[in-house]
Amino acid sequence: YRALGDVGNAIYYLALSAINDTRYAIRETVAKTDLADVLFEYGDVTRASNYIQVALEEANFYNARHRKMGVNAVLPIIEKHRMEIIERQKASLTNLLIIVTILLLLLGSTLFIIYKQIKKLRLAKQSIQQQFEEISTINNKLQESYGRLENTNQELEESNEIKDYYIIQSLY
Repeated sequence: YRALGDVGNAIYYLALSAINDTRYAIRETVAKTDLADVLFEYGDVTRASNYIQVALEEANFYNARHRKMGVNAVLPIIEKHRMEIIERQKASLTNLLIIVTILLLLLGSTLFIIYKQIKKLRLAKQSIQQQFEEISTINNKLQESYGRLENTNQELEESNEIKDYYIIQSLY
């Protein structure tokens, strides 16, 4: 199937062979090595790395040189690509960490500015409250003065009426 270009069936049967090797405790590395190679070509580097590692462990178990050579032919290529993927992920993570740090700094500065504005608003509110109290006090004093002024005005009017009355009587 691999030679025919049917990757799906090649992976299926190689996986089936690897499963049977594991199920029946056969420490054969060929199926796992070929499966890792096909998966690597197909683009599944993570699973290919897992299979090649299992194949290497099995080759080391029996200390089979020819199997180790077969595994070691594929292992560096797969691991190189796996490391490249890991490096790209690290770079992405670093970039995301930088972005998150910048956003946190912006959030912190925004919160600081908001805190200062709230503090200014509190001071302004206190100032307005004090001014309101002062105006209320002045208004009360003005109302008292107005009341006294009206009393005085009323007394003057009464006095004027009395004077007018006496002046009119003296004219008659």
